[in-house]
Amino acid sequence: MEKKTLRIGVVGLGQIAQMEWLPYLHELGEYTLCALCDVSSSLVKQMAKLWNVPGMYTDWREMLKNERLDALVVLTINHTEICVAAAEAGLHLLIEKPLCDNLEQAELIRQAVVENHVTLMIGEMKRYDPGYLLGRNLIRNMKGLKLIRFRDYCDGLRRSQDEIMQVQIASDVPELLREKNAREHREAMIQLTGGRDPALVETLLMGGVHDVDLLRDICGEPEKVDYCDIWNHGADLLAHMTVKNGARAVLEVGKTQHKWFDEEIIAYGEEATVSIRFPNPYLKNAPTRVVIKEHSGTGYQERELTVSYDEAFRRELLHFYDCVVNKKLPDTCIEEGTADIRLIQRIFSAYRQGGKEEIE
Repeated sequence: MEKKTLRIGVVGLGQIAQMEWLPYLHELGEYTLCALCDVSSSLVKQMAKLWNVPGMYTDWREMLKNERLDALVVLTINHTEICVAAAEAGLHLLIEKPLCDNLEQAELIRQAVVENHVTLMIGEMKRYDPGYLLGRNLIRNMKGLKLIRFRDYCDGLRRSQDEIMQVQIASDVPELLREKNAREHREAMIQLTGGRDPALVETLLMGGVHDVDLLRDICGEPEKVDYCDIWNHGADLLAHMTVKNGARAVLEVGKTQHKWFDEEIIAYGEEATVSIRFPNPYLKNAPTRVVIKEHSGTGYQERELTVSYDEAFRRELLHFYDCVVNKKLPDTCIEEGTADIRLIQRIFSAYRQGGKEEIE
């Protein structure tokens, strides 16, 4: 029996598309890249030539109308309108994290996905990282978990990105269109902040959502957000939560000028400590390291495990293919993406209420 190939289109051709999505979509035999769309016509032409893609668009509506696609990868800043229209057209959806900017948008997308019986998967690639999966299982099964810390402090990869790959920058996007997209993004985030400055939550929503998602994946839904502080005009955030079995989770997210990448999960148990140390995600096939510190005789030992050099972005694309073809629910489905937004809202609500969450 001949293997099915998914005809796929991509909307949004910025940095993450050029560095990760387009190369793997081109490489994998499970997909045929049929169409590209971006508001920059020059970027569309460059990427279409580079990856030999026939369909070129600056309006995603025209792409949906003219192309015969099975699925759409959405890499734009604003997802809701595109996702709803694509679902209504019967297309399966793979969306770069976060799912959207607020819970109202999440419900609109969910309704369209359910009513049209399509698959939607959030591009939380760390959930498909082999090193993370091993570390997660070790933490879930460790004896007497007391505290788990999720730290993500970096510069948004700005200082290292050009040395890893020179991406093409769009220079022909009308300023009014840029302003419109940014304004819609800010206005949508205001619902999350309860009317406060959207900059206060943007670091968590756009940079820390990976860590929010991993926290939920390892610990489940927190029972309570005990405390939240945000400072430096939204650049830094610390949240303290109570999770299952009385353990505590600490989330630390911030922007720096560091060239080095610093994202780590550390779990402290009764008899061991487990660390999951993530590499710069733009370094292809760099493994996530799992470090275990435990007793050994009258002393202790520290072991570092390298599970695999397989790439998380590649693995999530293979998972999406499997879910679409075999009608499976993705590990990072729309319910997972919605739960991430809900927890972000809870964290920010605690900040608004003087640092603590009010439990009814």
